[in-house]
Amino acid sequence: MKTTPVPIVDVVLAVAAVAAVSLTGLTYFQRGSPGAPSTAEDQIPAMERSLVGRRLAPPEFVGANRAAPEGWAPANVVFVFSSTCPACEANAERWLDLAQSLAGQVSLIAVGNEPRVAMDAWLDRHGLPSPTLVLPQAPVPWGLTAVPTTLVVDGQGVVAAAAIGIMEAPKVELIREVLDSLLHHNPR
Repeated sequence: MKTTPVPIVDVVLAVAAVAAVSLTGLTYFQRGSPGAPSTAEDQIPAMERSLVGRRLAPPEFVGANRAAPEGWAPANVVFVFSSTCPACEANAERWLDLAQSLAGQVSLIAVGNEPRVAMDAWLDRHGLPSPTLVLPQAPVPWGLTAVPTTLVVDGQGVVAAAAIGIMEAPKVELIREVLDSLLHHNPR
């Protein structure tokens, strides 16, 4: 019986195939393990928790704002957005509902890293009430790195609630509950 040697290329390909299948299976089973890489969706709750309790510097007067408050009002809602962000478009209706239901009770602050004219046009297009303050600046000094972000900030500048991304019903309810608590303890 005569044996034919197996070409080295076939051996390399077979080893590579076994390794690929093994690594794929390992990755599949590690997804739920503590050391597994997390997705952006997994990181959002941790990002929100890291913001709650953080003290923010008072909003700065930037250019010709609608108003220039001194420090924080007793209850503040901060909308961080971009006029080109699809998730911000999805949040516009939720922000409008919040803003309308809280008119005159809280200070609304819009923050974005784009020219003031683009921010105003976006707010106007969505019918959002005029915020107390529009800050055309990067919100990074406050530790905000994602849009959309919605914050509830108390009178001392402490973040009482944070919602990053599209606000589904549970996040909207959380924002409302925290605001109700702030307004109950600090009526205007």
